[in-house]
Amino acid sequence: LAEHGVPVMHWRVMAAIYDGPLPVTAVAEIALAKAPTVSKLIERMEEQQLVRRRADTRDRRCVLVSLTAKGRRIAEPLVRQARAHEEAVLRPFGHD
Repeated sequence: LAEHGVPVMHWRVMAAIYDGPLPVTAVAEIALAKAPTVSKLIERMEEQQLVRRRADTRDRRCVLVSLTAKGRRIAEPLVRQARAHEEAVLRPFGHD
């Protein structure tokens, strides 16, 4: 992360929403942080054009967070690297 200039909490948010938009509460849970802390972080990340927030079309009270194109460009190589690392670590345990 340091090589890419990505703070750990930014990474946690980007990894959480990499496969698709999630509510802020779910992002906080995955990122292992409190929702108010993640909300403030998401606000800063939105200012940096890394993420965007929008109301859920099914529940307007719910705010969904997703990666922007810029956020995806930053997250993509990191996700590839993380998945390769995870696969290497788990390989000795076998599929079962």
